[in-house]
Amino acid sequence: MNPPILIRMKLVEVLRRPGPKRLFYHRDTDGTASAAQLLRLDKTFRPVPLESANLTKAQITELTEEKPQAVVFVDLPVDQINDVLQGLAAALPETIFLILDHHIMTNQLTGKNITSWNPRQQDPEAYIPSSAQVYYLLKVAEKQTVPWIAGIGVIGDYGHTTCADILDDVKETDPQLLQPAGELADLTRDSAFQTTLAFGAELVNAAITVKGADGTEDALAALVTAPAFEVFVKTPSLRAAYDALKRELKNVMTAAEKKAEINEELNVAFYPIESTMSLAATVATLISEKYPDRTILIRKRSGNGFKVSLRNQAGRINVGELAKRASIDIGSGGGHEKAAGAFVVDWEEFHDRVLAFLEEWQR
Repeated sequence: MNPPILIRMKLVEVLRRPGPKRLFYHRDTDGTASAAQLLRLDKTFRPVPLESANLTKAQITELTEEKPQAVVFVDLPVDQINDVLQGLAAALPETIFLILDHHIMTNQLTGKNITSWNPRQQDPEAYIPSSAQVYYLLKVAEKQTVPWIAGIGVIGDYGHTTCADILDDVKETDPQLLQPAGELADLTRDSAFQTTLAFGAELVNAAITVKGADGTEDALAALVTAPAFEVFVKTPSLRAAYDALKRELKNVMTAAEKKAEINEELNVAFYPIESTMSLAATVATLISEKYPDRTILIRKRSGNGFKVSLRNQAGRINVGELAKRASIDIGSGGGHEKAAGAFVVDWEEFHDRVLAFLEEWQR
């Protein structure tokens, strides 16, 4: 993919600025791999992992006081907080705001010092993970690229088919990374994910799942400092997290299957899970790979509500739209066509809305 020339020029300008700079990235494999590629080139970025695009009042205050040279968002649907972004851009007229995202869009981002690139602007059906966006930008700007890091992000976000050219680049530089990985043999995964490179993506996911923000920072540091993939996969903290995740997943998956509520008519299944780890997304992915045509919803209590992960690997139902519509007034939700998330305070209402919407779409 050829990124827009304006975006390439703006990224080069950001990299040339001396700092300080802020880098907000999504707390998942794709977001972490996106941030790592930029940090390997420019250590003046201060990376901040986020679970969603929402900024806290403290973060907004920090930005206005610090007056950074640039604020970059990767893999975050910042268009959902357009009012906040516009306020920041007005308060910091000398700051460059650069947004690289690939989620379903709800607002257009415009402004004198705001530049954004979402491939869906050109093609609503485009699926280009942000780690691929960063890679393509660095490549056309003739900056140093690290194919295996981009590959980890692309595989972690299910973009291995739409961004197959990145895996082709990995094959040229590190062909052994696309060979089968014995470490993954005990996981229920599609064969496309049974490679050594996919094991790298699993390590990042495990660190984030087991240790949250701390694990995200561990994974980011390992990606930024490792001179080669072979060094990265030996990171002790990541291997420990991966082993802990495998043990916990085995127990949680067994319990979830026993408690599943399956509606055969609407081809949807609801799974409650309990764990001290943030496992909803991982469990949703694994179960949806077993039942790709089924709409899968995993719920886990969190604070005063429930975190919900939604999947439909076949794309039969747009779960991003489903999460958004079903959470109105009781929380928030959204994401991609095949994978989405939500947080709701009223599970029963959300559950009933999901069934009603699926009935409507089936007609």
